[in-house]
Amino acid sequence: MAVRSRCAGCNHISLFPARPAVHASRDGYDPYFDLPLFLVEPVGRELLWAWNPAHVELLADWLGATLRERSGTPYHWTMVSRLPGWMKIASMRQPVMRVLGHLRDRARTEGLS
Repeated sequence: MAVRSRCAGCNHISLFPARPAVHASRDGYDPYFDLPLFLVEPVGRELLWAWNPAHVELLADWLGATLRERSGTPYHWTMVSRLPGWMKIASMRQPVMRVLGHLRDRARTEGLS
């Protein structure tokens, strides 16, 4: 099985084999196809990535909130509870929010939905 991928710049279509990754997942890479993600940008020595614009918005909403109230769901069951520690510390809020803005702009520019 192969997956078609189209370059937004030149419309060239490439085929990539669809196979489960047999190696450890890497930040900024799809764990199934082992292809680099499009919405990736460094924040200091760390790497911030998002799957799609909705993921960028969820991260921006949660990380940008000044008050994070807990719901009835156990904390360890939520996606945001599993974010890396560097992303959640107060001193990283401004750089992370700036990069999320860049990712939001990139997604909008490229017409991602």
